Amino acid sequence: MKTIIFCFFFLLNSADSCLKINYAEPRNFLFAFLEPINLISAACACKSVALDSSNLQNEIGNLPIYPHLSAYPLKAPTISVDDCSGTVYCEGDYSLVVFDTDKVTNVEKCDCQFKTLYRLNLMREVGETDIYYNLSTYPIEGSRTPLYGCNGTFSCDPNYDLIVFNDQNKYFMYGKNPAEGYCDASSQQWKVNDGSSNYFSTSRTGVCVDYSPPTNCKSCRNVLDIFQAPTDDQGYYYFAIDQEGVKECRLMILGCVRNSTEEHCESSTVYAVNNVGTYNVTTIMSAITTESYLLCGDNGVYTERYPRGLLVENISKVYCEFKNCVKKVPA
Repeated sequence: MKTIIFCFFFLLNSADSCLKINYAEPRNFLFAFLEPINLISAACACKSVALDSSNLQNEIGNLPIYPHLSAYPLKAPTISVDDCSGTVYCEGDYSLVVFDTDKVTNVEKCDCQFKTLYRLNLMREVGETDIYYNLSTYPIEGSRTPLYGCNGTFSCDPNYDLIVFNDQNKYFMYGKNPAEGYCDASSQQWKVNDGSSNYFSTSRTGVCVDYSPPTNCKSCRNVLDIFQAPTDDQGYYYFAIDQEGVKECRLMILGCVRNSTEEHCESSTVYAVNNVGTYNVTTIMSAITTESYLLCGDNGVYTERYPRGLLVENISKVYCEFKNCVKKVPA
């Protein structure tokens, strides 16, 4: 237990821990939150006030430190006075802050960092989870996170809903409302209100999701129109099946099957081509079959439904490839 002694004979500066007291006009001391200190006064004329959230603004609302402290959970310390000595301490994991009219002690710096979430890094950050696959079908972007001292607000544009993940990848949905948070100087972690007065830790921004009804996602052509048909000597045929999609958007299952069930292929892959490059979009594969799922986007162009990594969008062509196919050896 750390103890700090205040000697009321010298002016407090950065090199010592003593306070000068004008005995004709005794100072009032204000206390809020954690480690014990001992007070000794020769004049025995000191007054003290224990601070918590109920009286903090009234007592120190005009001080620059007020916005910093008001972002934290506060609890009044215990003040014990015996003749001309006193002890001030806090219970639990609280930190003690002591005020006089000129000085503030134990004020910690806010230096919390966070990583911005957006479409391209979402799977790497939250994993191949159900919520990721759900979000990947909608327009998403990183949330805005304006900071005011140690306080922060996660928010989105009006058409987007806010979702914030904690560090264990549990997610909290705020709808069109912002999420309030603060930088915990003791742990240098962001603490975000979960909407029920509880706080969780996060090192990432939120994501903004556009759940608004789609306007053009039924207009994609049948995927066979963009399928590169195999030649006769390639030994397989292709197919496409319409399915009920997400948000009633057009969802197509497509794939290829070897003509002969007597064959065994080393690999079977569905590839998609867009204006950036060619990508593996295989969802299911076996020795003689391969399948993929494409979802019609709101722009009327297909997007990969179950991304293997970077989400493949604006698909203009798909085709299959089988490698090293040989006839099965009879048992």
